[in-house]
Amino acid sequence: MAKADITFESLIRLEDEGADLRCLLDAFSELSADAPPSWLVAVQARADALYAALEDMGKVVRRDVLPFQRDLASITKPNGGMGAMAPMGTQKADGQLVNTRK
Repeated sequence: MAKADITFESLIRLEDEGADLRCLLDAFSELSADAPPSWLVAVQARADALYAALEDMGKVVRRDVLPFQRDLASITKPNGGMGAMAPMGTQKADGQLVNTRK
């Protein structure tokens, strides 16, 4: 589950940085609404491509990567899932379990 948490936190941080960049560029655009400088137009075009890529990546991570990582973690965790082993033993007459695994 730790990998899924790290992946999700990283995605959120990346999306937050993209949102901050969008706010900054919007503020610059408002300041120069009449005649935006050429650098702002160029950066805005690259930022639009970045936002689209971030959105696509977020969809893939949420739809495919996170569920896979969570499923894998639940299967391989030591205290449950398919990866756990039940104790091997024999029951004594008084109800105690004798460990037969050596």
